[in-house]
Amino acid sequence: MKKYNYNYNIVHSEDREGRKVTVAYSTFAGKPVRGIARCNPEDTPDAEKGVMLAKARCGLKIARKRKKYAEKRFVEAKAAMIKAIEYFNEMESYVKDSIDAQLDAEDYLKEVLEEI
Repeated sequence: MKKYNYNYNIVHSEDREGRKVTVAYSTFAGKPVRGIARCNPEDTPDAEKGVMLAKARCGLKIARKRKKYAEKRFVEAKAAMIKAIEYFNEMESYVKDSIDAQLDAEDYLKEVLEEI
């Protein structure tokens, strides 16, 4: 499994009930993203596990945002490609028509010259 290493800022604190809370902060597209890990009161607090969980949750949020952004950009790229293909086909037809018009004009010029 590929692990993405984002830059995280870690903050340790306690919530209103006195539970240990670890928050991992990062950014995606210049906007803040955070992952939170709260220690169950029945568990023994483990700062290292809290950091790992908070980072994993933050990383998942970033990955989801990145996927959503990539899918949006892919749809835009596909629409641009279809538009470019349509334009290419129009220009290909235009070139073929212009070649036919030139050949017709050359034939007509020959006919006129033969009549003179």
